[in-house]
Amino acid sequence: MPQNRKYLGSKYRLLDFLIETIVSRTGRIDVFVDLFAGTGVVGNAFRAHAAKIIANDLLYSNYVVNRAFLTSTAATVDMDRVASLIEELNHSAPKEDYAYANYAGTYFTAANAARIDGIREAIDIQYADQRCSEQERLILLASLLYAMDKAANTVGQYDAFLKHIDSGASSARADKHLIDSNVHKPLRMRLPEVELVGSDKNEVFNLDANRLIHRLEAEVLYLDPPYNTRQYVDCYHVLENILRWDKPILRGKTKKFQRDHLKSRYSRKNEAAVALEELIRSARAEHIFLSYNNEGIIPEPTIRQILSGRGILEVFSREYSVFGNGAGSARKRTMVERIFYCRTKPLGRMTVPDHQVTEPDHQATATDPQVTASARQATVTDSQVTASARQATVAGSSGKIELFDERGESRGFYSLRNRLNDLTGKEWVYWSKSVINKQYPPNLQHKLRSSHGGQKPPDLCGDLIEVFTKRGQRVLDPFAGVGGTLLGAAMRGRAAVGIEINPQWIEIYRKVCSLESIQQQRMICGDSHRILDELARDGEQFDLILTDVPYWRMDRAEKSKGKYKRVGEQQRPVRQSKLAAFNQTGYRSKEQWLREMARIFASSVALLKERGYLVVFIGDMYHSGRYHFLSSDLASILVELELVPKANLIWYDVSKSLHIYGYQYEYIPSMIHQNILVFRKQT
Repeated sequence: MPQNRKYLGSKYRLLDFLIETIVSRTGRIDVFVDLFAGTGVVGNAFRAHAAKIIANDLLYSNYVVNRAFLTSTAATVDMDRVASLIEELNHSAPKEDYAYANYAGTYFTAANAARIDGIREAIDIQYADQRCSEQERLILLASLLYAMDKAANTVGQYDAFLKHIDSGASSARADKHLIDSNVHKPLRMRLPEVELVGSDKNEVFNLDANRLIHRLEAEVLYLDPPYNTRQYVDCYHVLENILRWDKPILRGKTKKFQRDHLKSRYSRKNEAAVALEELIRSARAEHIFLSYNNEGIIPEPTIRQILSGRGILEVFSREYSVFGNGAGSARKRTMVERIFYCRTKPLGRMTVPDHQVTEPDHQATATDPQVTASARQATVTDSQVTASARQATVAGSSGKIELFDERGESRGFYSLRNRLNDLTGKEWVYWSKSVINKQYPPNLQHKLRSSHGGQKPPDLCGDLIEVFTKRGQRVLDPFAGVGGTLLGAAMRGRAAVGIEINPQWIEIYRKVCSLESIQQQRMICGDSHRILDELARDGEQFDLILTDVPYWRMDRAEKSKGKYKRVGEQQRPVRQSKLAAFNQTGYRSKEQWLREMARIFASSVALLKERGYLVVFIGDMYHSGRYHFLSSDLASILVELELVPKANLIWYDVSKSLHIYGYQYEYIPSMIHQNILVFRKQT
């Protein structure tokens, strides 16, 4: 089993309670999924009760530990060789490199920071020289993690470090904390007690739980999500950074890297309930067990409401003592751990019943008389809460949850029956209007992105993505340009794939991500038709297609050439649009352009999930003395692909300036709007 570490929310002391509760309801388990595995103590404990363990965690450092302990086999690991390599690493030469420059004198002594540099580099060299397998490398990294955690100048989490590290005395006080004597001892790796499994049947993932849930099917789904607002990546950023070893720039006194993509929705008050509802609704499991204590940010009535929509609900509880979180002198307090158990009905449309909550006939037993008494006392407390929970469920039988923004202001009520997006009713009404006249700021390196004349505001793309998807779903842009769709998806917590044939625009997208510290999405350079076919062969699917098509002929309507110029003034040159860069597309006629659009959209739609939406920016244009309804032409093509038209939204770009076209001789419109065609795949 993995070594016990000081880890937020660790279930190490509650393993007997968890095992007895779960096994009493399931018996022998075929597939056990630990979706928020953390350090892996629960998944490893259930190896004795399940034929297969699937573990997942968003942090790479936890992924490494879970891989090391759950997937090591005799075929992939030689423990004698690992022991020899660890001994070699313990004698490797210290280096004053990345860890030394950033963590010496704060999280570690200078000597140990230099040892970390030397060991971490040596592990990669051992692997590159084929002296260890990939699985053995993971065990070495896990060993280094435990060694760092033991030598760290912290109280268990890395949100802060203790003062007076250089005093050299274990009795020196840092504020109200005693510095652990291990801080000043030389960092030393030890051989982890890895139990080699007979086959590689277990699986470990490093993904967002709400994305992974769509790929899993299990007998038992165990959920232990973050329950408070402390982000795990903030608490363990040093260990995460060393194991990733990407050597990013660190900022602030606490030396943290850019980590927004590793932050959990379950630690955000305004998102946690919605995230849980999405996960439960998508779960394919016979038994769902949710661990959540009485200090969690999701109210108990809300948890009951969400789970009872999938089946009959039971609640088990146990009191236990904990100490302070390290932000001052230790303070003992009592908490109640609750296990919400749902025996699910067949997966279908989620319902929210009024009274489908029952209490178990008895609490899980414990051998310790004192713990048993506490459990009985917790049962009384829980039954009292149950009455109010039922009352709250009746009051909220419409299945709605009030959501709040970052400022604490109400966003309105979100319906648990909302299958399309995460919008509240109030937000839904706003986005149902057919004209978008919201002013979008010229942000995210607007000047750099503007070298692409057709770029769209990432915030607008993000708004559209929020309307047509739920967080964690996937977006495709077959004409990605400088990545407006991908930037919008990243800002709204969606995964996106973009295809762009021009490497110049891809380079701009990557530069914007770097300058704005935004996690890059997958951007593929190549011809859309070929790439789309490759994605189809790989079985890729998307929840939304959002794109801005390349035009047949870009905006070439000329301004007045000076027919009404001042006397003696030279003829002014024709003003060139920024879109002129796109004129060399090879489309000699509108008919050729439409044929190409039909071909690419046919390949795109093949990747779109059933009931998914296709949203396309397309502007009409004035050319050769007439107005071309390109939006209508393209809509006809999409209808032929058996897509159902749902809307033609008008984006009124308030930032556009008006130009004088045909003044005093012919009416020519100044185009300050674009059409946003909305289609749905409904076969």
